[in-house]
Amino acid sequence: QHVGLDYEFGGYEVVVNADKQTFSPVGLDKKTTLSIKVNHSRRIHGWLLEMRRQNGDVVRSIRASGKPPERLEWDGTSEDGMMLAAGAYSYALTITDVDGRRETTPPQIINLHYGTPLDAIEVQSAWK
Repeated sequence: QHVGLDYEFGGYEVVVNADKQTFSPVGLDKKTTLSIKVNHSRRIHGWLLEMRRQNGDVVRSIRASGKPPERLEWDGTSEDGMMLAAGAYSYALTITDVDGRRETTPPQIINLHYGTPLDAIEVQSAWK
């Protein structure tokens, strides 16, 4: 006689964070870097990163098989390479393991703006 018992304690850890939550594709900070961490004992089958407008429309998606890279850069462009309008965009990462189980990160916000970069310039007076 054989008795089997399987436990599943939910999903696995998937974390994605942008190093800059606000940037300007035409300013001094032209892009943001997304750091990705996946902690899972099973092999990763594939992943999908989606950037969405506030209305939910997908403006950029990156999909690949295997484990995602530790870092991805986003320069504020859409699928066709066009610069997106200023505003808030959400991003989320979905990981699928070899057993078909999926984990998706909660959506997080990145803000694009097209203001002047003058606020980052230090002005020093020649007068002492």
